[in-house]
Amino acid sequence: MRPWVRDGVLVLVLTCLAGCSAAESERQVLMREKYPSYPEHIKQAIDSGTLVKGMTQEQVLLAIGRTHCVNSRSLTGKTYDSWAYKLDPATGKLIVPERCHEGRQAVVFENGYLTEWDAQ
Repeated sequence: MRPWVRDGVLVLVLTCLAGCSAAESERQVLMREKYPSYPEHIKQAIDSGTLVKGMTQEQVLLAIGRTHCVNSRSLTGKTYDSWAYKLDPATGKLIVPERCHEGRQAVVFENGYLTEWDAQ
């Protein structure tokens, strides 16, 4: 293998690894810095991997993970975000899909706060 190809592959692998540890670090930072200040019912939801109306996007991230399947739109001064997840048939809980077409369970936020989700 040519040195420049080997170096390119090494950079690609290191970049992917850095991205994975950054996602883990985001959750760890939120758990350390924000989790202690959440109301008890929100902490219980996060700990059990369930959702509660009024949760912030950060709290949903902590409860079920960050999905890459996101749609956003603005309408009459409000921002609506729809995050797609997949329903785990074994547990009945929402999980992050590997591919967006797998994630058909919508979690909807209005101005950053959870208003509804399909698997209620």
